[in-house]
Amino acid sequence: SDSLGRRPMLLAGLILYALASLAAFLAPSAPWLIGARLLQALGGCAASGPVHKLAGEELVAAVKKALGPGVRLMVDVNQTRDVLANERQAKLLEEYDLLWYEEPVLADDLEGCSRIAEAMTTPLQIGENFHGPSEMRAALAARACDLVMLDAQFIQGVTGWLEAATLAHTAGLPMSSHTFV
Repeated sequence: SDSLGRRPMLLAGLILYALASLAAFLAPSAPWLIGARLLQALGGCAASGPVHKLAGEELVAAVKKALGPGVRLMVDVNQTRDVLANERQAKLLEEYDLLWYEEPVLADDLEGCSRIAEAMTTPLQIGENFHGPSEMRAALAARACDLVMLDAQFIQGVTGWLEAATLAHTAGLPMSSHTFV
C-alpha cells in the first residue's frame, strides 16, 4: 500500500519523463531538444524520491501489469542500496523476468556487485561509471557483472570505449552504451 500518498507524484513523474523522452527523440532543433531534456529531468526528479521509497516489488509489479506480459523491464537501482538489501530485492524481483538489474551498490564496490550477481539469476549490469578500461578489467576480474554498459564520457572517450568493448567481447559479456547528457 502507499500510505504516504506518493503514487500520484510517481505516476506524474513517470508520465512526464516518458512524454519528454518522446519529445527529445522527435525534437526538430537543439532548443527543442534542450527543453525536452529539462522536462525529462523534472519528471525524473518527481519520480525518483518515491521510486526509491516504494517497495521495489510493488513498483515493478505495477509497471509490469500496466505494460503487459510482452514487455521486459530493466531496474536501475542507481547505487542506492547495500549488498544485503539488493540481494533481498533481487530475489523478490526474480518472478518478473527482468532484462537486467543495474548499478545496485556504489560503482567502486566490485566485491558487493560480485556477491549480488552470484545471489541472483537476473543479469547484473554495471559500467556506466567506469573511469577507464582498467576499471573494466577490475570488474571482469572480480566477476562483478553479467553485462556492461559503457559511457564514452567516463571511459576515456572513444579510444577507451573501444578498448573496453574489446574486453567485453573477449570475456563474452553483452554490452550496451550509456549516454549521460
